[in-house]
Amino acid sequence: MISARRPARSGLAAGLLALCAVAFAPPTDVAAAETTTSKGDRLPATSDTKSDAAPQPADRLAPQQGKSDPQSETAGTQEAASGGGLPPVHYSTDALPERVLNTRNALLHAASTGEIENLRAVIEQNELMPMVSFGGAADPIAYWKEISSDGTGRDVLAELIKVLTSGFVLMEPGTDREMFIWPYHYAYPLDRLTPAQEVELYLLITPEERENMLRAGSYLGYRAGIGPDGTLHFFIAGD
Repeated sequence: MISARRPARSGLAAGLLALCAVAFAPPTDVAAAETTTSKGDRLPATSDTKSDAAPQPADRLAPQQGKSDPQSETAGTQEAASGGGLPPVHYSTDALPERVLNTRNALLHAASTGEIENLRAVIEQNELMPMVSFGGAADPIAYWKEISSDGTGRDVLAELIKVLTSGFVLMEPGTDREMFIWPYHYAYPLDRLTPAQEVELYLLITPEERENMLRAGSYLGYRAGIGPDGTLHFFIAGD
């Protein structure tokens, strides 16, 4: 009987020891638990491991450095290679004020009919009589007929179409002298034009006329000026 009790006591003692070991064991610190990467680096197994996650929406929407904004560039413009301080040349009429565009289009439409009298209605819409000669002309239509090669004024109409379909510049913007001027050569030194700009010049004048203008120091061919309110201020040639 005595021999049978001793194993029971030994088992009871072992059980008590096991319970004490569990009760008094130090708590497990989950925050301090670690994981091991495939490279052997030990990383904390906490939310801090998300520090390399994708950027937040504010970061993704921030403007990227080194990329130009297409809307900040003026389509269809150019400047002479050595044209510091010269106004940019425009070819697209999309940015023209509505009144300027309407006057230009009305002039082109009238000129394309081949009948110079059709310009009269456009001119009469002006707040003032446009300048067509340096000597003064009470009737622009009569004057253009007088100086034309055949008395019809059709060669003048051709000049008007060539001028108003060429590149143009905006002169003195923001002032009471602001004006859109065709062709841009009127504002550019003829001896500083790029090769492409010289070709465009030859669409307006002859090589002989160019040589004369170089000696005079400026463009003296036909040019037109329209104010921001749509008023045609001049269509004139010479000096």
